[in-house]
Amino acid sequence: PDSELKCSTCGKSFIKAPPHTFLDKVRNRNSARTMLPAMIVILCLLFAFGTEKWVEIFEAAKSIAGIVDERPKDPYPNWKSKAVLEFENHISSMSWIENSNQVLVITDSSDVYIFNPVDPHVQDPKKVALDLKVFDERRFFPGVYFTLGPKGLLVVGPVFSRPTIKIDGRVYREEGIRLRLDIWDILNRKHIRTIDTVIKDKSGYGSLRQPSKIHSDGKLIVFLDDGDLRVWNLITGKEQFIFPGTGGVGFSFNERGTHLASFTRKGTLSIWDITTGKKINEFADCLHNPEWGSGRGVALSPDGSKVALALYGGHGISVNTNSDNIQTVTWVIQIRETKTGKILHNLPGHTPMRFSPDGTLLAFGNGPQIRIQNVLSGEIQYEVKGHIRNPTSLIFGKDGKTLISGSKDGSVRIWKKPD
Repeated sequence: PDSELKCSTCGKSFIKAPPHTFLDKVRNRNSARTMLPAMIVILCLLFAFGTEKWVEIFEAAKSIAGIVDERPKDPYPNWKSKAVLEFENHISSMSWIENSNQVLVITDSSDVYIFNPVDPHVQDPKKVALDLKVFDERRFFPGVYFTLGPKGLLVVGPVFSRPTIKIDGRVYREEGIRLRLDIWDILNRKHIRTIDTVIKDKSGYGSLRQPSKIHSDGKLIVFLDDGDLRVWNLITGKEQFIFPGTGGVGFSFNERGTHLASFTRKGTLSIWDITTGKKINEFADCLHNPEWGSGRGVALSPDGSKVALALYGGHGISVNTNSDNIQTVTWVIQIRETKTGKILHNLPGHTPMRFSPDGTLLAFGNGPQIRIQNVLSGEIQYEVKGHIRNPTSLIFGKDGKTLISGSKDGSVRIWKKPD
């Protein structure tokens, strides 16, 4: 047992291990009675520490042993997955509650949940009981948009119906389309206001179906009216501005609440001053290929100095991802300056899009992955992997080091920026 063994090649001496160790017993007996306790111990350790912790231990052991991994490495560092929340349906929208650490989530089945990303028991979000059955039975669009806003506000709609008038007991069809939006205070479980108005009917109902957006102070709401953007005051219940001919595929407030950007399918970008209602700039040349391409989404940086556009290229768009690589892709994220319209960067990607609170990073979808771009340099700094279907909603933490993503796979993932 204690005899020395020498290597015939290098001459080094080794000590033979003593007999009857645990592994010898397992190897000699080869019985389920011996293997079962070991398997139970291994499973308990996996559940206790988590698979990600064991991956870190394994990688550290490989580096100590000098084992070189010959597999190709990921070109982008990944954010660490802090927690995963599973829901029964697709994630429709997410929003932070102002002056708190809580996040609201709403699914396609109109279920509303609330959770605290900092809470160690975040895997158990609380469901909020709301009676959202406030729709007109005559609505003719399947499905309803749900939009979450600051201060725990929820907008249900737009819901459309055909306006009618009754004269002498007979019902007549009026012109236009009746639009209804219901605004809820989720935290206090109460219905705040209903916006019920008749809008135009020119280019068909499909052009009206866009989710509304709520201003950062929770006082204004904007929605689409057949190419026009209408801004209503939720306090007074009256219309405040109309921005004609600028709506289409997307509109977005900046987080500071000073600007509103709108983007049409034909590629016209408009920037508005939301305090005065005046147009700041307009750029009509945002499409790479006007014949086949179209605009699909827009996002404003917090200070309103930059805008991100989601472009669809139809038969393909050639983009220069770096100095040596030109790709032909279908979807492109384009970043522009709002003052001059200068194109800063073009990168493969699609909606959703979200700027970090300081405006230095832009997160956007790239298939089921999420890429995080440095807005100044245009380089992809991080790639977030974990979802199995495309993301639907992205929100950054207030410090910019936390990213929360919702996906069509019914999961919400909380990511932490690597050191």
